[in-house]
Formats: sequence, C-alpha cells, structure tokens
Amino acid sequence: MRRLWRLASVLSALLVMITCSTMVFARDYEMQIPYPLPGSMQSTELYQKIESGNAYVKPGLITISTNYFISVQKKSSIRATNVIAKSNTVKSTFTWNTGYGGVEQSYCLSAYPAVVGAYEDYRIKGTWSQ
Repeated sequence: MRRLWRLASVLSALLVMITCSTMVFARDYEMQIPYPLPGSMQSTELYQKIESGNAYVKPGLITISTNYFISVQKKSSIRATNVIAKSNTVKSTFTWNTGYGGVEQSYCLSAYPAVVGAYEDYRIKGTWSQ
C-alpha cells in the first residue's frame, strides 16, 4: 500500500511538470481603437518572452474586423509576425518572421482596423500569447 501511494505521488509530480513545461503564458488584452484609420494602431505593453511556443491571438470581443500582429515596439509597423485579420473569436496562430520569436526578447500585441472607410471608435479584448 505504501509503495502504491509513493508511485501515485511520483506520477502526480511528473504530470504537473509535463503540464507546466508545455503551458503557454496567455495574457489578456483590452484596447480602444480610435477613428480615423491613420493613427488608430494600439498596442499592449511589451512583455519578455520566457519560453518557446506558438504565438496566438484569441479575441473575446469583436465589433469590426481587426488586424493583429506581434511587434518588438509599441505602435510600430515593425512586424515580428504575419498579420492576422480577425472578425470572429476563433483562436489564430501567428507565424514568426525571420529573426524574431526568440526567448528573452520583448514583444507586444498590436492591432488596427481591417476596414476601408468610416467606422466609429470601438473596443477589442481577448487573450494572446507570444
């Protein structure tokens, strides 16, 4: 019985270690996107990437189609990933551009409207991971 208890403890510890090693750190975001289109790009704070894994965005609120990408600088057109146009709340995975995606580099999520023409200020929120 004691041996079975010890085996169960070891297996539980291994399961926790495996789960934590494959976990991607998701961050919440919420941004107010202003009108007009020029100057409308918004970004999260810069966060240091601490582990490798798939970068993604999963909007939780969509009002109009919005373009997302990961950058190395806030409100910058420097793209560390491809641009993903989102008009739904389905999780989408980014592809890192050459030279980006390394651990211990800092990144932010940037967003701007994917519309042509007039729109009203709107709010977006959801989760993302680098």
